[in-house]
Amino acid sequence: MSKLRVHFYWSDVMLKYRIILTESEREQLTELLSKGKHAARKLTRARILLLSHEGRTNAEIVDALGVGSATVDRVRKHCAEEGVEAALVDRPRPGAQLKLDGKRSINPRLAG
Repeated sequence: MSKLRVHFYWSDVMLKYRIILTESEREQLTELLSKGKHAARKLTRARILLLSHEGRTNAEIVDALGVGSATVDRVRKHCAEEGVEAALVDRPRPGAQLKLDGKRSINPRLAG
């Protein structure tokens, strides 16, 4: 497990995370973006981490990627607290599990 260097600072009443990636983490994220097929959310998170590492502000990342500021904050926070891999994956979402009674079929597109 790699050591992630993170700096915390206060800005306008919100705790911000400054992400400093290792060389291998940067290479991993760059490779992820250039090879194969991955979920769009995962690719967006990788771009957020790389731009964060470059020292871009949340506002600059929001403008560059067309994502919400909450998304940038959340990805930075997950990376700082849990590491790069954890920042790239979806968390389980709340809600009741689908209940099947065996009589109906579910359209796989709607199943989540």
